[in-house]
Amino acid sequence: MDMIPLPVGAQRPKARALGSTKAIEAGASLDDILTYGSWLSSSVFDTFYRLSRATATDFTSLALSN
Repeated sequence: MDMIPLPVGAQRPKARALGSTKAIEAGASLDDILTYGSWLSSSVFDTFYRLSRATATDFTSLALSN
């Protein structure tokens, strides 16, 4: 199951980390993720649960639009 690419030898992520990371990638807001995950701060989520820095936002289109 390759929902999020992992380096060779890396352990499989916990469901909580996988679900929240996929939600962020699908466009969920960070505030919603923190609320549903019961995390008090984004630093806890970023340090222990966020598996990828990929984003659903197309920054190139945003930067080049009028």
